[in-house]
Amino acid sequence: MGAFPADPVVTRCIELQRWLEEVCARRRVREAWVGFVDSGGSRRAVVSPQGSPGTPFDVEVGCLAKVLTAMLVSKLVEARKLGFNDPVTEHLEAQNGAARRALARTSIVHLLNHTHGLDGSGIGNAPLSPDGYLDTHVLCNELCGAGCVAEPGDLYNYGSAGVYVAAALLEKVHGRRFTEILIDEVLNPLGITLRRRNGFGGGERASAVICPAWGNRMLLSFDELMALLRHYLALDPRPASRTVGPEVPCAAMFQCVASLPGWSPIEKGAAIGWKYYGVGWFGHNANFPGGTVLIRLHSGQRRAIVVAVKATNVDAAFPILDGVFGDVLPSLVTLNLPTLLTTEQWQSVDSSRFTGIYANRSQTVSIESRQGMLHVILQQAPRGASDAAPCISKRLRPAAESIFFPEPGQLETLPFIQFVRPEGDGQFQYIWNGRHVWRRRPG
Repeated sequence: MGAFPADPVVTRCIELQRWLEEVCARRRVREAWVGFVDSGGSRRAVVSPQGSPGTPFDVEVGCLAKVLTAMLVSKLVEARKLGFNDPVTEHLEAQNGAARRALARTSIVHLLNHTHGLDGSGIGNAPLSPDGYLDTHVLCNELCGAGCVAEPGDLYNYGSAGVYVAAALLEKVHGRRFTEILIDEVLNPLGITLRRRNGFGGGERASAVICPAWGNRMLLSFDELMALLRHYLALDPRPASRTVGPEVPCAAMFQCVASLPGWSPIEKGAAIGWKYYGVGWFGHNANFPGGTVLIRLHSGQRRAIVVAVKATNVDAAFPILDGVFGDVLPSLVTLNLPTLLTTEQWQSVDSSRFTGIYANRSQTVSIESRQGMLHVILQQAPRGASDAAPCISKRLRPAAESIFFPEPGQLETLPFIQFVRPEGDGQFQYIWNGRHVWRRRPG
């Protein structure tokens, strides 16, 4: 019998340094690193101004903090102290009547895959009580006072609010502050010392400063991030044995994949803490001042890829992933782009189905028809608010599947708009921008 064909991903990693150097030269990226981990160990490549291989720079965890929070909840589920399908109110008291009613229909899985339906758009940093714990009463009242975007489990709407509630659950069960739990359950077992960019300010306690959704400038080195991935893929880090553990810890995180409300150029859904990219691949991205980091992992194959780039462009890591692994992992980089409509095709569309006002607690998006074309007007606070920001207006270029692109120049908040969930009269209930939804106001 012939030999088994070589794994193209592993083969690529044998010359990882050369591939990274070539891609960085082509993309004019001055500083980047790529890491790969599987049962055969870890590999890395670095490009830096000091020459290759240089020393990998630290990355801020940013949105990866959501993954860490989900991992901590998953540990409690494995210990049978929580259940993903438990109603939130089974473990977390909500004194406000509206909060009790809303959260009684919201399960823990809804919090972590962003399908809880609560409008968290007006919540910034997690509210803390004087003793450094998450203030559950303020949090629940703020969330439920804003009303619901959708029924629990019905609609994905990315944000921090559900993660804040999940972190409050962690504190309730453990009887400790979130950051203390993170240190004891994740960082210390892996030999990682808690660090934050610019250190800890005067009077701050290191045990009470890490945000469960945004990280609050928490730092991880290349080796620490790879150690974290090895641990959660059940890969023994000892180079002498390099054996694969019997079971992936927190495997339930990769279940319960929720579909997206509409189109996305690359994402396919959302799991517990992770985003889903199809064919078994999960991951997340994090942006921080001057850099961006991207993780993709496959729990079934027990392998992961990390790309970090020092750049002001928040999308800078994706071209590196594409350049190094795109031909051997095309499913991770293939963009699904909609077809633009011709003038004749658009003239046959009933534009009144789209016009109206769509809003959440912090933003109002008005869709108007002007001279045969749709225009979007974005206001950063609901109409009527005393602190409403000036409006931003753009023309919309129509595409297939009720997708529109703002022109000239896309908006950071609205790289595109898709109208989703049509009602019986043909009008749409929501607009979707790839991350968030805005609900149509009646009238």
